[in-house]
Amino acid sequence: MSNTWVLLWVFKKVLHGTEYSLEVSLIIVNVFWSALGKSFLWLLIYRVLCGAARANVGVVSALVGDISSDTLRTKGMAVVGLAYGIGFTVGPPCSVFLLSRWKVHTSTEYLSCTLGSTCLLLNCINLLILIFALPSTLQKGGDIGLLINQAVRLINPAKLFSLSGTTKCPKYEKSLRHLAYFWCGYLCVYCGIEYTVLFLARIRFNFSSSDQGKMFGFIGIIMVLVQGCFIHSFKLGREDKAITWSSCCLILASAIFSFATNIFVFYIGLALYAFASSIFFPSVNGLVSLYTTAEQQGQTLGIFRSLNALARIMGAVLVSTVFWIYGPIITYMSCTILLGLLLIYKEITLEVTKCQSEQTYKDE
Repeated sequence: MSNTWVLLWVFKKVLHGTEYSLEVSLIIVNVFWSALGKSFLWLLIYRVLCGAARANVGVVSALVGDISSDTLRTKGMAVVGLAYGIGFTVGPPCSVFLLSRWKVHTSTEYLSCTLGSTCLLLNCINLLILIFALPSTLQKGGDIGLLINQAVRLINPAKLFSLSGTTKCPKYEKSLRHLAYFWCGYLCVYCGIEYTVLFLARIRFNFSSSDQGKMFGFIGIIMVLVQGCFIHSFKLGREDKAITWSSCCLILASAIFSFATNIFVFYIGLALYAFASSIFFPSVNGLVSLYTTAEQQGQTLGIFRSLNALARIMGAVLVSTVFWIYGPIITYMSCTILLGLLLIYKEITLEVTKCQSEQTYKDE
């Protein structure tokens, strides 16, 4: 449900062109969290509104695409990923620390109020930074009917793969469409692994809440290190190769998850998973933005972000269902096979994309 909310939030973004509403929604989310207590209704409302938080990454990616040149765009996307990795590293251990310290001495209502108020304060600070330091790069105005049609296309799954009029050259549209198919399929499997790896750690290795916090911290540290190196050493025109290598890493990680019987091997799989997460997303976003015109970058990245949300819905449901029916071995081996087939599909259908990418840099 929270991922479906991202699709609806794209509609708001296209019509109004403002980022403030995202931060305001997060403030509302944390107000609900502060009042949560033991009410399931408040929890449900909180989870629905929390889905808007996922749209922040897409909006920031669109901002980076608007303000960066073609030569720096992929590195700019990696900076967004680096910031996400830092938050991914710091956030879960802090939550584990607070929960382990307070759950014995305080009630659930007080704990919810304290955590919600803390996040409310942080998001208010974030909103001030957004207002005074990050002006909107999207020009307002235009035909309201055209804007509505564009927004409806972004929330209609049947029209998400229609990318006509978004590329620098019409011949790029087919390549971009193949990339969208690959992106959606890859994320279905990726998000399924993401949603079930915690259950795997719990079932196979008896991970406690503290162990899960350490696991997230380990993944976050790997992401920060990899993306830091990626920003400094990435060479132009290598987006397609980076996507291929990150896909291979996720294939190996999925295979390791299926047969890992000790924690050391499991952490090797987590390291490969973190490496794939660090490289894949900025590389795809950078490649997409290189093919699109400056006026269409926000919309095209919004389409790919909507596909991300759609894939999260399908991947989480499908892979989790297979996980609980057939167990982790069959689940992760199936994911490994599917990822391999998707990689073969990309290598066959996006061969033209490689030539186009190289030609783009030569033209510049």
